[in-house]
Amino acid sequence: MPVHPAVQAREAYHRGEYRLAERLLRTLCDRDPRDPVWRLDLATLLITLIRYEEAETELKVAAVHGAQSPDLLRQVAACYFSMFRTAEARTLLAPAAEAGHLPSLLGLLLVMERAGELEETATLLDRALQRHPGHPELRLLQAQVLVRQGRLEPAESQARALLAAGLPLLLHSKAGYLLAGVLDRTGRHAEAAAAIAPIKKALAALPAVGRLQKEFRTRLALARELAAACPAGPPPAWLADAAEIPLPFRPTLLCGHPRSGTTLLEARLERLEDVVSFDETGAFDGGALSSAGLVGRLHVLRALRPGGRDLVQSARRHYARSIASLHGRPLAGAPLVIDKNPTQMIQLPLWLRILPEIRFLIALRDPRDVVVSSYFFDLPPNVISTQLLDWESTARHYAALMDLWRRVKDTLPTGCWLESRYEDMVADAAGETARVAAFLGLSTAEKPAGDASAALHSPNYAVATKPVHARSVGRWQHYTEHLESSVPVLAPFLQDFGYA
Repeated sequence: MPVHPAVQAREAYHRGEYRLAERLLRTLCDRDPRDPVWRLDLATLLITLIRYEEAETELKVAAVHGAQSPDLLRQVAACYFSMFRTAEARTLLAPAAEAGHLPSLLGLLLVMERAGELEETATLLDRALQRHPGHPELRLLQAQVLVRQGRLEPAESQARALLAAGLPLLLHSKAGYLLAGVLDRTGRHAEAAAAIAPIKKALAALPAVGRLQKEFRTRLALARELAAACPAGPPPAWLADAAEIPLPFRPTLLCGHPRSGTTLLEARLERLEDVVSFDETGAFDGGALSSAGLVGRLHVLRALRPGGRDLVQSARRHYARSIASLHGRPLAGAPLVIDKNPTQMIQLPLWLRILPEIRFLIALRDPRDVVVSSYFFDLPPNVISTQLLDWESTARHYAALMDLWRRVKDTLPTGCWLESRYEDMVADAAGETARVAAFLGLSTAEKPAGDASAALHSPNYAVATKPVHARSVGRWQHYTEHLESSVPVLAPFLQDFGYA
């Protein structure tokens, strides 16, 4: 029996064959232009490729033809939110939420909470729980809002009640992470470690974990090949290839191991004039590499060789288009564009090949604090989070990523990279910001107050705009017992980065 084109398109999408998926989906849209599902699938693909204007066109059609389906409108709203179009998301969610459609109400609450509208979110949550008493997702969101408001005692009670309610694993785990975070913040460190251990054990037993861990090992092996193949430079040919495709902005990648202070550093820099910042988008992987066909080991390694010129120039064009699409308006005055994405530590040579004029900002933090923070940080099961399911594997993940940095940095051009220590930013935020700004060729003049924060979509969004504090410096000292077996793994990095 022939496979339906929709199934073929979705399978191609999940394999990363985006050109094939787009061709199949456009055929479906042409065949049945009033079917909103194909439009939604096509928009999702276009968002992955950071082609936001085209995606918005498809979403508008999907919203018109799916206007009677609250579930479809909720999915359309989720697409708008993923493109940072929060006003459109709220407009689509509000009518169904007011009419009592629970998934739309949850979506609206999540948008409001992400935007930091805590009092409004709390009020709406109270009303929602009157209509849906005991609903676990509403109660979990209420606990998250309580934490953000600093109301830790009721948040703890709510988390404990949820853990006792026999919820499905992923909701149960979120309650467990929340409880562990509250216990840690209130100085009950042994209880925090004990609370999170069974959650980690249960997550480690998920069927997808082995596949995700294998995928990470494959990515790490390719990253090491890239590091070994990266010539000192960039070579003149790389500069010549880039010069043929000038950019209307100055690119900067902000990365480092997750939980090393990238969000804090970004929050300081995006206040400055002439800075445009984007937080953990797919501008490079989806917008540049996938759009240019730079997918898979052979293509990626070819990019570093002389025969990769056409691929590289195509990726460069697509990256420039992606940044313009993210910005939503012309990039005037050649601003400095900060692409903050810790996961990109794994492919720095590819960034240098495509953007040889780039500056790299590497966030450093005491490796022991990074391990503790990573271990306690709640992420959905993915390629990264499945490396953080016990203390030792978390330390090994840190060592794997930061060893890549040690291998690559000596091959990078003088003056194209700078390390910034979290502890220095905490001790003297103004001084460290000025030092980084000088490296980037920026003044310390700030934008007018009220500009939107790029951190809305960061996994660390809840603390992104809080004042700098020293509470997280030396946090590892509360967990020395759990870190004991990781000391040999971390020792070289403690020495190299000045934390010994």
